[in-house]
Amino acid sequence: SDTHRAAIAQGATHYAELAKSYLARGHARAFAPRTSDTGITPGGPGPMTYAEWGGLLATFAESPEWIDERIAGVSAARLAQRPGPERWSALEVLAHLRDTDRDVFLPRLEVLLTQSQPVFTPADLTSSARVTGYAGADAAAVLSEWRMLRKQFVTRLAPLGRDDWARVALHPSRGSYPLGDMMREWDEHDRSHRRQLALALEQTP
Repeated sequence: SDTHRAAIAQGATHYAELAKSYLARGHARAFAPRTSDTGITPGGPGPMTYAEWGGLLATFAESPEWIDERIAGVSAARLAQRPGPERWSALEVLAHLRDTDRDVFLPRLEVLLTQSQPVFTPADLTSSARVTGYAGADAAAVLSEWRMLRKQFVTRLAPLGRDDWARVALHPSRGSYPLGDMMREWDEHDRSHRRQLALALEQTP
């Protein structure tokens, strides 16, 4: 009947909207990691707290200065020197951090805060073409640009609260992706690359 045909036509829309309502109410979980043998999503660290949020903001704010201290006085040739095959130089790490703020962190944050349940597409910031393009870059100029981008990022994050932390985007490899989880991953990203840069310069991480 016409009623049946209409119900069939609207069925997908109904379930898509139902899925969105579950996301909005916090029922969704991220996809299990690709490395998971069981295919089960591990339990997360729990809801974001103001204490944790403050710690994350502190890490984001201090990262440019932390790196500035470690590259101060280091020659351009040393900054551009790779410590081994398939490993990045300190300059490449620095340029990657700048690009991540410019091409991922800031745009995604703005979309998440202005749209309802946006869909994020994967970003490739480690392609050989991009990384080799950093050769000859001026470290001071890259750091200055990154410092400016990071200030914008921290300023945008600082006033956010619980409702904002719970905002959800959809990601093709992570599934449900709340801002709180993004922040935790972005913090880990900062810390891992800070260590990578220190090791590239044979410094203590």
